[in-house]
Amino acid sequence: MSAASATDVWAVGSQNKTGFKHTDPIAAHYDGTTWTIVPTPATTGGSKSILFGVVDFGGADAWAVGRSEGNRALIEHWNGTAWTIVPAPVPSVPAGETFVGTTLNAISARSATDIWAVGLTQSAKGTASNSYTLTMHYNGTAWTIVPSPNPAVRSPLNGVQQSLNGVVEISANDAWAVGNTVDTVSGAFQPNGPIAMHWNGTAWSSATVPAGVTTRLAAVSANASGTVWADGDGTILRFNGVSWATETVPGTPILKGIASVPGTATEAFAGGSAAGPYVAHHQ
Repeated sequence: MSAASATDVWAVGSQNKTGFKHTDPIAAHYDGTTWTIVPTPATTGGSKSILFGVVDFGGADAWAVGRSEGNRALIEHWNGTAWTIVPAPVPSVPAGETFVGTTLNAISARSATDIWAVGLTQSAKGTASNSYTLTMHYNGTAWTIVPSPNPAVRSPLNGVQQSLNGVVEISANDAWAVGNTVDTVSGAFQPNGPIAMHWNGTAWSSATVPAGVTTRLAAVSANASGTVWADGDGTILRFNGVSWATETVPGTPILKGIASVPGTATEAFAGGSAAGPYVAHHQ
């Protein structure tokens, strides 16, 4: 969900018709009084299609990202009248591997000419499937792929799995992306560790997270003061401008989203589930 104002809000996701094995993207708009479903372009293919993130600049300018039914990164633009699909660049994969698909899991923007979207690139080599971190940038004219670190260790038998799940842009030379790797080396296929990476205006680089954090990171947000928050499975991390630290989390929730409160230095909300809906609040 993203809001340009109290009377201009977009929410995106997917819809699944009863009895159908695929999903279709959905976009809804709130005008201050009523939510309305707004048609999105149809895509074709055998994959489940969904919109995972949206940014709203107001009126005639919004962007949404996700995955198409063709298992390709889906980028859509709202021009005030209709949603249209904008072609996404196709990343290269390591030599000897076959490109399979791309997904964009999150989007964040500083302005209409400075937007980041993150996700993953899939490839195959023999019987092994691989996924690599994916970052794309929009400069007001075109989307381009920007190289990003891939910290996971590759298994010759099981490949490698890693993904970026959230991104927040603070300024042109300050953005954060978070995600996770999966342990394919041991064959356990369990979340192996978090990914946190920073954009300094020139390149993405891996950041150190606190020792003992072994779960995925699902989302990231930032306060006006520069405090950055990230959350995931039973984990909330806080960046104070120098380093990441683990925050105390009541219970053992599965956290899916986090949002800083505008105009505050350290206030944030995290949401997910723990035997029911779960919300954590930091002041």
